[in-house]
Amino acid sequence: MSSCEAIAYNNDLVRDVFGNLSIDKTRLPSSGLTSVGVPSFVAEWLLDKIVPGSGPLTAIELEKVNNFVKQVFPRKDDRNEIIFDLTQGEVRKLIALLQVRIKLESGGRVIPEPLAQIPVLNLTECSISTEIVERFLKLV
Repeated sequence: MSSCEAIAYNNDLVRDVFGNLSIDKTRLPSSGLTSVGVPSFVAEWLLDKIVPGSGPLTAIELEKVNNFVKQVFPRKDDRNEIIFDLTQGEVRKLIALLQVRIKLESGGRVIPEPLAQIPVLNLTECSISTEIVERFLKLV
């Protein structure tokens, strides 16, 4: 067999051997998630968590995925609505890039508080607890 020949995979066998460690990658194209900017590795994980299964997505599964994405993946034009909700005491769960930086002041003896940024919402200088940064050091 040459290296150019396609290998047919048996998804059922893969699922039997690896169980919930495997993801049916054939579901991704019908989801449309990559076309709205969701990275494929995140989209595959979401599909497996939100609508587990195999084969093409049904209309109900597709609607469920789209509703989830609209709720948790912010777009730039969602900025004001999200900020308003937060000022009203609402808790919002978002899936977005979060960057943390430490603002050092020269000669300061006080340990500076970390600041978070959420680029997709053009938010900078956001408060973030030191405990979260300590727990997830890769944010820095």
